[in-house]
Amino acid sequence: MDDIGSTQQEGDFLDALIVGMDLLYRKVGTKKFAKRIYLITDGGGLVGGEDDLDDIIGQLNNTDTIFTVIAINFCENLGRNSKTKTETIQDVNARILKKICDDTNGQIIPSTMAMNIYKQFRSRSVWPVAKFRGPLEIGSNLKILVQSYPKATEEKLPSLKKHSKAVANSSEPDSGKVSLDRSYHIADDADKVQIDNDARLRAYYYGKQLVPVTKDDEELLKFQTEKGLKFLGFCSSKDVPRHYYVGGCDLLIADHTSMEHTKALSALIHALLESDKVIIARYAPRSNSQPRLAALIPHITSRYECMWLNVLPTVEDIRDYQFAS
Repeated sequence: MDDIGSTQQEGDFLDALIVGMDLLYRKVGTKKFAKRIYLITDGGGLVGGEDDLDDIIGQLNNTDTIFTVIAINFCENLGRNSKTKTETIQDVNARILKKICDDTNGQIIPSTMAMNIYKQFRSRSVWPVAKFRGPLEIGSNLKILVQSYPKATEEKLPSLKKHSKAVANSSEPDSGKVSLDRSYHIADDADKVQIDNDARLRAYYYGKQLVPVTKDDEELLKFQTEKGLKFLGFCSSKDVPRHYYVGGCDLLIADHTSMEHTKALSALIHALLESDKVIIARYAPRSNSQPRLAALIPHITSRYECMWLNVLPTVEDIRDYQFAS
């Protein structure tokens, strides 16, 4: 889009539609593609090519192209009897667009409705949050303050809400909204007395037997770890192929508030690249979190220096699956 420049040539939305159909045909030809053309217009310009209207409609039908108009501040009163006798330019253009959409099974969508639909499926923008802040412990007397940020994060679209059909139609967004209310009962109890949350316990299968475990037992059985990133050793970059990576990739940089730690990490990155080595480290991003084996891979560009933090598998992560030959 940045390479597209503007020109001083005059034209209307029918000319734009003809150009769009021509570009679409040059791109896909007669291949079986889902072809769509979106026209965004305020209908404020004069249209001088109504003689080509039938040819445009025939070309849209022959190529199975879906035509959609995003109307900006007009077409709201389309199909209604106007109280004024004079017909404006927007009224003429709305009539032309309605004829094209009626003959091609297209649709005209007001810009306000299009924006509301767009907002429902737009992913939210978030500020990057550090997953880890602390020292990279290379030795007892050598610690470099670093920060790690996710390189890429899967952003899920908001889920659709459930609404009851039994409620009458209303303009209120919360009207008919379905809420979930969960309760627990003993299956063999004829009275179906509700069980309080304090009276419930987690249970795990040991063979075919269920073993109840209290919250205090769970806390005692949890593996206690300290937050940290500890150096374990060096290895050749060839010994850590890409298919060993488990999970996502994090960006590891020095603490920007300290120039000494920035220089120290930069020296370490350059030394690793010159020797074609990577660092193997023990990584626990939070206290009492599962410690992982990680590879710190140096990376230098013209704009920044960093390390890629990739989690590596251990022996416990290896699964031996038997497949029939």
